[in-house]
Amino acid sequence: MSRKPAENPSLFPEEPLAEVAYCHDGSLEGLLSAVFEAYARREDPQDVARADYPSALTFSASLHPMAFNAGIALGSFAGGLVVNAGGLLATGPAGALFALAAAALALALVRMTARRSVESAAEAARTAATAREPR
Repeated sequence: MSRKPAENPSLFPEEPLAEVAYCHDGSLEGLLSAVFEAYARREDPQDVARADYPSALTFSASLHPMAFNAGIALGSFAGGLVVNAGGLLATGPAGALFALAAAALALALVRMTARRSVESAAEAARTAATAREPR
């Protein structure tokens, strides 16, 4: 079930949103939520850096490769732990668990984003209805 951007513009905006700040509570889940939300909104760190911090463009350009390298390092570390603990035969089930965890995170992100878009649409409708009421 794939959705095209035109079907639900609040879930898949055509243009990145301006004036959006992402923050988290210091937990890994909060950080991942902020990262996934930025990904869902198709944010580009270089656009943010170019507008707000023009002297930080080099740092901004290094974020994507740094994230990929961190993922490779964490995957290698986890694979080494799995092989040391259970041997090569344990890599299949461990890989399946990682795939299930990734699918669960993706599903949670989609549901959270859809719920937020429904809530914001309902709030906009309430605001519009209040504005139309004669005083």
